Amino acid sequence: MAKVKIQGHASGTGVLTVTAPNTSSDRTITLPDATGTLLNSDGDGSSLTSLPAHTGNVAFPATQVASADANTLDDYEEGTWTPVLTGATTTTYTAQEGDYTKVGRMMICHGIIVVNSLGDGSTSSISGLPFTASSTATATSAGGMYVNLSASLAVSPVEFSGFVTNSSTSITINGRTAGANTTSSQAIFGNNARIDFTIIYYV
Repeated sequence: MAKVKIQGHASGTGVLTVTAPNTSSDRTITLPDATGTLLNSDGDGSSLTSLPAHTGNVAFPATQVASADANTLDDYEEGTWTPVLTGATTTTYTAQEGDYTKVGRMMICHGIIVVNSLGDGSTSSISGLPFTASSTATATSAGGMYVNLSASLAVSPVEFSGFVTNSSTSITINGRTAGANTTSSQAIFGNNARIDFTIIYYV
């Protein structure tokens, strides 16, 4: 039978205390079958060796515990959201679908919105993003767009992009028309308009 040996350090004066758990159930700790130092660097855990491989999941709390450390991942979340035209109260939809993945500060959102009747909804902006964008930095991208353009446009845009306004939960659709050198907000939504998009922003 294997033996357990507790050996004192030749020059250290610290006392090792093993305290039983506050439970009526037995507890078993099995050490890895390898030679090495389990805990090093004065016990701060910065150099761990010979630990068994982790085979489960990493769970984050439902409410983020934010960290100022640039090297610490402090949040992960997956979920769904419902895209709507900004300001809409009478707009009706054929489809509204959205899902997201949040990794730390980065949001990756996908959405599909199909307008049945425009009503009083915005012609150029989508709202309902699951997290509010940062007030100090915005980095966004959008792609995979297909739209049925509003008849109010004299010239159809040839390029589309989307951006999230700082401190908001809204996406504004920009476009560049043929022959134009600048982009501007485009009134792309109308009855039967559809847009599929993916956008990345920071919170």
